[in-house]
Amino acid sequence: ARIINPKSSAPNGLCSQKGKRFSALAAVLRPAWRFFRAYVMRLGFLDGYPGFYIAWATAFGAFVRYSRLYEAENQRSPDV
Repeated sequence: ARIINPKSSAPNGLCSQKGKRFSALAAVLRPAWRFFRAYVMRLGFLDGYPGFYIAWATAFGAFVRYSRLYEAENQRSPDV
């Protein structure tokens, strides 16, 4: 988690500068695609559990980036 947190916040600044917005469909499909690409297309299944773990971590990182983008777009000031 300590490694993912800083790396997931940096791309959000780039996405907001490019005008990209959060999409629920992309938040679901992008991590699934990242897992498929790492595990099947890059032959991660041949490595056994380490290949599965790397594919899972790659997909999780993509999900965290999209969830951070969602949080950044829907950030509200607390009502006090």
